[in-house]
Amino acid sequence: MESLGDMVAIGAVTSCSVRLWMRSRAPGRLRALIWQVAPASAAPAVQAEIDLPAATDYTASVGLPEAAPGSGGLRPATAYRFRVERTADGSVVGEGRFETAPEPASPQRFAFGLMSCNQPFRDDGTLDPVSLAMLHAADECLDRHNAKFVITAGDQMYADYPPSRSLLRESYFRTVAPPGRQRLAECSAEEIRSLYQRRYREYWSARSWQAIHARFPTYPMWDDHEIFDNWGSDPQHVEPAWKRVLAGAREAYFDSQGSRVFARGEQLPDDFDYPIQYGDADVYVMDLRSNRTADEAGRVYSEAQEQRLRSFFERCESKRVRFLVLSVPPIHLPGGLAAIVDRVTPNGDDLSDRWSTGPHLADRNRLLHLIHHYQQRRPECPIIVLSGDIHIGCAQAIRWKDRAPTLYQFVSSPIAHRTSAMETIACEAAVRLTRSVDAGHGLVGRIELLRGVGEATSNPYGKLNLGMVEVDTTDAARPARVRFYLYGESDGKPRCVFRTPELPEKD
Repeated sequence: MESLGDMVAIGAVTSCSVRLWMRSRAPGRLRALIWQVAPASAAPAVQAEIDLPAATDYTASVGLPEAAPGSGGLRPATAYRFRVERTADGSVVGEGRFETAPEPASPQRFAFGLMSCNQPFRDDGTLDPVSLAMLHAADECLDRHNAKFVITAGDQMYADYPPSRSLLRESYFRTVAPPGRQRLAECSAEEIRSLYQRRYREYWSARSWQAIHARFPTYPMWDDHEIFDNWGSDPQHVEPAWKRVLAGAREAYFDSQGSRVFARGEQLPDDFDYPIQYGDADVYVMDLRSNRTADEAGRVYSEAQEQRLRSFFERCESKRVRFLVLSVPPIHLPGGLAAIVDRVTPNGDDLSDRWSTGPHLADRNRLLHLIHHYQQRRPECPIIVLSGDIHIGCAQAIRWKDRAPTLYQFVSSPIAHRTSAMETIACEAAVRLTRSVDAGHGLVGRIELLRGVGEATSNPYGKLNLGMVEVDTTDAARPARVRFYLYGESDGKPRCVFRTPELPEKD
């Protein structure tokens, strides 16, 4: 596996600010500079200097212009370019471009990307040319759609894949282990943080991956593989050794991903939930791993997270469209299959990690009731669930029996993790067979795969894919219009394999 040296990325953007993330191959002080693209100017609009702590693997993020007192600031809906350089000699760490968000609540027509499951390695640790071709196609596709940002919805790094290089495989672990350690579970949280930082350097070595992050604001959320497969779906994960794994993985996630959204405080937050605001659309990104357990009182998210989600829906009631990002789709397995899985499969396997199995079912049902409640309060304002994880791209409509507004679920997975033909067939079958959902207390829905337009009708789609979401809130006389796309690749170029008509559908 190759290792990442220097890298820059754009994190959260608002109408007047940006958070830039950077990683240097060596210690030293860096300088971030931002110029407005038009009209061009020789003098940067904003510049700031940043220290890179060794503990964070020489990564850092900086919020601008907040960290640059006296600078001119940033303007809404304006294109900028940036460069990060070493203050000692002016050598370039990385450069890119971004566009600030429009003024809050302003009508817009825009697009953003959705991706998950970045595992571009073959089992021997070399980069898979097919995965690299898809990442290259994704970069081009985002550019074609003039994407304003990208949501990376989980598994941007794998601690346990490819199998021959899993940190849980003792024969491999001994090749990278801290002195005196034989297994990952023996390590301290700081040692685990360092091991996971190394994994990020390996997983982010692909040039096309780096290009996407330097050209489009990326909003991350972690999922199980950034800890290890099916984290939180085995009761043993509450034991002290595995809690140390979680603590170290959380720190490494924040170093490489979470710090693009949050400034580092004295300690990490209890979870990594956060909102995104773009014009007349609001997005809430929810952490399904930090508080996940599978004991008798098992849960997927905490009470505090649920309350913040309610507060989000309350605050954005005046917006035209609302998105909820959940790394694992809440509606996936057929109800009958889920019941069988719950009885016969072992704890911690792929199927027991679903929302619809084990102690997680109660949280799923409570979440669907919450969404349904806010759909009824603003029926003209769509709620759309965006997800990854399941190695399938698909778009579904959930038609509630009580005639509440339709709930849409859009999934894009995987961007780079190739699976066997049998796994693909099984994943597609699970989606096709999921035709209803019963959340209890009378909340029942019929599930339909959305139809495609023209020749772009592959739903579900089982190969590598990128999701695109187009939003149009420019017509105040009608509800916001949304369209989903799935793109595969052909000869390294993006190929549209699925496209919906405008949603919500006309009656």
